Amino acid sequence: MTLLSNRLMRNPSLPCLLAIGLAATLQPILAQATDSVSVQFVSFPAVSDPQPVELVAGEGKILEVQIPSNVPSPVYQVARSGSWTLGKSGQQKDGKPQFTVFGTAPSLASTKQLILLFRKGPANADGFKVIPIDSASQFGKKMFLVLNLSREELATEIGGVKFALKPGAQQIVSPKANQGEDLCHVELYYRKDEKWKPFFSSNWPLHEDTRSMIFIYSDPVNSRIKFHSVEVRL
Repeated sequence: MTLLSNRLMRNPSLPCLLAIGLAATLQPILAQATDSVSVQFVSFPAVSDPQPVELVAGEGKILEVQIPSNVPSPVYQVARSGSWTLGKSGQQKDGKPQFTVFGTAPSLASTKQLILLFRKGPANADGFKVIPIDSASQFGKKMFLVLNLSREELATEIGGVKFALKPGAQQIVSPKANQGEDLCHVELYYRKDEKWKPFFSSNWPLHEDTRSMIFIYSDPVNSRIKFHSVEVRL
């Protein structure tokens, strides 16, 4: 019989004490895992040279983040927060620090979040509409995210999945490859003057290691309905 077995026989409460000790050891590790969030950023409409912005990443902590348009940004590991606030730090005339907010939105419960930034104008200082997406469980491989930020109602069919989107709504779907092994057909219509008008029609890649985002929006400059897409490699 081993030394540990002898100790357990003499002290029946020892397993409970060991369990408590193990839980106490793991608690800081678990707390650290649940208090950390992975975030990535995508901005649109696209600009030729998207400048970084700053993310409020904790009490008194500012983190510079990239906001590309055609691919997601690098992954940033930050402390969990009740909201995501982006902007630019600087100084007031009297030399005191200040932070100019470009956009903010409530955070999600997910540990992996994709944060979409819809530009209100050509410059970062014009502001953003901030839209967090759960990229851990809701938006996986071979899925499509369609976001309607236009002023028109949309009718959409992706790989045989049909749905409508009112202004401001979004939908995540899992289409079928209905145009060959790795292709699905995408059709978009918008409603204008009580009539449905075709807007986009094309075959779209559908691979195991990718997911796609389609943004429909009203251009901040001329209000024309525009289309922007991003393919994300997992």
